[in-house]
Amino acid sequence: MHQTTVRFGPDLWRELEVEAARAGVSVAQYVRDAALMRVAYTRGREGDPHFDAAIARVEEPGARASFGDRGMG
Repeated sequence: MHQTTVRFGPDLWRELEVEAARAGVSVAQYVRDAALMRVAYTRGREGDPHFDAAIARVEEPGARASFGDRGMG
């Protein structure tokens, strides 16, 4: 695992704290999740074969939605 320092201005930090609290996670976890989502988004746009295969598995009949009952899946 790698560790890094990221600097945020006070306004963005407050927003991160609010959103992380709403999600029930730490700011560090919220930022990690955001980085992962950005990578996944980019790979999806570029047609990455591993990403496409994962999407195909999720779209199979009977596959469970990954977002539960929030209406996102």
